[in-house]
Amino acid sequence: MINIENWKENYTHISNEVIDNEKVLRVIKSGKINEYDENTYAKLVDSSFHNGIIEVKMLSRLLKEAPDFARGFIGIAYRIHEDDTKFESFYVRPTNSRQCDDR
Repeated sequence: MINIENWKENYTHISNEVIDNEKVLRVIKSGKINEYDENTYAKLVDSSFHNGIIEVKMLSRLLKEAPDFARGFIGIAYRIHEDDTKFESFYVRPTNSRQCDDR
């Protein structure tokens, strides 16, 4: 399992889970958020990663209490400043996608 002691929660709750026989780090939005666009994340702390490749499998599901306009943004933030005010990131919106069956 992933050592969750190495992670800082920011309006999230993290836990170790097993999904489809894979050990995963589960990150769920939690706590009171004052703005809809507020940053929610789990931050790896005390890491010495500099430049390289980040590989990750992501699974996104909307929470039951999510508002109608929620799009299920999920992403990776990196090069996060010590005070969490700046970072680089990329996001996907898996719940806003379409599947085409035009074969």
